Amino acid sequence: MQIKQFVKLAIGRVRQWSGPAFAIQRVRTYDEYVRTQRAGFEAKRATVFARPENIAAIASYAAARGPVRSVLCHGTRNGAEQRFFREALGDVTVLGTEIGEGASTYPNTIEWDFHETKPEWIGAWDLIYSNSWDHAFNPEKAIKAWVSCLRPNGILVLEHSEHHTVAHVRDLDPFGASFSGLIKFCNLAAVPRSVIATLSLPYRLNDQRAVVIG
Repeated sequence: MQIKQFVKLAIGRVRQWSGPAFAIQRVRTYDEYVRTQRAGFEAKRATVFARPENIAAIASYAAARGPVRSVLCHGTRNGAEQRFFREALGDVTVLGTEIGEGASTYPNTIEWDFHETKPEWIGAWDLIYSNSWDHAFNPEKAIKAWVSCLRPNGILVLEHSEHHTVAHVRDLDPFGASFSGLIKFCNLAAVPRSVIATLSLPYRLNDQRAVVIG
């Protein structure tokens, strides 16, 4: 199924549209989406999903491909990911986005809907990372936006775990995919980019792996 057909089927249905590879939960209005995400942010302010050893592995992979001068992280909650990347890469530019109200109080974080871009971000980032792609109400738009911000040799890394699968789709996490489903979705949505690698991550309690788009 093409991405446009998938999104058309999914948005506005009474129940979620789902299949074995990926699924998306109905989002009635954008305001409802924002309210849900902000409520989730408040409930999970202190929770950190990212693991420093996994961020270090991703940083090492990126650095082996060429200089990493800038990192953009999406859906960062309390800013732990930015800190982990700075620890792994040194004094590089690291910025995180988070839709939660008051997110800009955290270091290197702006309050922002990750479906959108800023003009100065286009073609500007060496590494873009997210483990929050499952919070996208329009994952095609989000992924296209993210790859548009990559430098020519830049990469987008999406971390996947068992918590990102179809079984975990809900209002707060409206998009879910199996690992193979995420690869397929990215190859359709990221054009002209595509999946160039998958990474096995050191901390795998929840079957963490990553998809690399370049």
